[in-house]
Amino acid sequence: MAKPPTYHAAAPSKAIPPYAWKLATMLIAVIVVTGLAQASLAFGCAAALTGLAIAACALAARVMNSPPGSVKRVGSWLGRRPFWVAGWVAVFAFGGIWGGYRGFSMRRALVRECDEAVAYFLAMKDGARQSMPIEQAMQQFAEWRAKAEDGSRACTEAGMTEQAGGMRAAITEIDRQIVVGQQQIDRATAAQKAESDKAAADMRERNAVATFPGRAKEITTMLVGAAAKASAGKWTEADEALTEVQTALGEFSDTSVEKSKSWTDLSAKVAAQRKKIQPQLDRIADAMREAQAKAQVEEAIRGDKVSAKVKATMAIQEAMHNPDSFKEVDQVAFARGEFWVVTTKYRGTNGFGAVVTDVTTLCANKLTVGKCP
Repeated sequence: MAKPPTYHAAAPSKAIPPYAWKLATMLIAVIVVTGLAQASLAFGCAAALTGLAIAACALAARVMNSPPGSVKRVGSWLGRRPFWVAGWVAVFAFGGIWGGYRGFSMRRALVRECDEAVAYFLAMKDGARQSMPIEQAMQQFAEWRAKAEDGSRACTEAGMTEQAGGMRAAITEIDRQIVVGQQQIDRATAAQKAESDKAAADMRERNAVATFPGRAKEITTMLVGAAAKASAGKWTEADEALTEVQTALGEFSDTSVEKSKSWTDLSAKVAAQRKKIQPQLDRIADAMREAQAKAQVEEAIRGDKVSAKVKATMAIQEAMHNPDSFKEVDQVAFARGEFWVVTTKYRGTNGFGAVVTDVTTLCANKLTVGKCP
């Protein structure tokens, strides 16, 4: 028996309708034509005339009894495509007119901005002659420069080359005025600093002249104390005392006191005492360097504390009757010369098997371990 035929519903088409492509194309064309018309007024006029010509041609073919042959053929073709006519008329007419209007409006705005900038700087010349503090003038110059840059940009974009050149000249002049103003500020600052330094120096001079007599007595007492410490062999303390004296005398440097006989005599006494104790200070410094070098050598030979403890433990175990019975109770170490002195308290079994506690002190370093010398 024959099998009845099976029918399947056709899947819905996912193809994009043709009119959608046309709409998308015309939308893109409107955006492009509008942008070009905005950039060029001539292109906008041409696009608008093209759109109107398409509409006129289609209309003439319908209303005229005997249109010209070319108009009739084109109009007949357009008449069969009303969607195409409406769309492209909108593209060219709307895009050209709207883009041209926007471009014209933008240029008018640029021209107005340029004219305002020119008028502002013409009026500015009278205000520039007015006297004002230099800081306020520098702020005014900065504002003028910003306005001049905006005006130069507007004039250039509007095609007003003469006015744009005037704005650039204004920017150059403002930059020159800014440099001159900054130089004036620098000179004023330097003069103010010089005046302040001179006032401080005068004040210091007056204080030095007024206080030096009493301070000289204190310095003389300090010198006597430094000499007494040197006589007692306290060379380092004498050095510190002389340093304090030199600091006290330095308080009067760069003043007229520095040239006085009293100040000069005190400085000479300091130099004489310094010369007397310097050999002893050099000897102390040499001894400290030698001690430091010796300590560095001893530290290098001594090694680290952990290694010394391990060596001491191993030496004790080797000397035990039963090394495996070793159990550490306590272990301390301290540095002495080139050795670590390691004291170990431990437990272990003796020859009779009894557990005993003992304390052993050994000296260990990188080279050896044994009884302390």
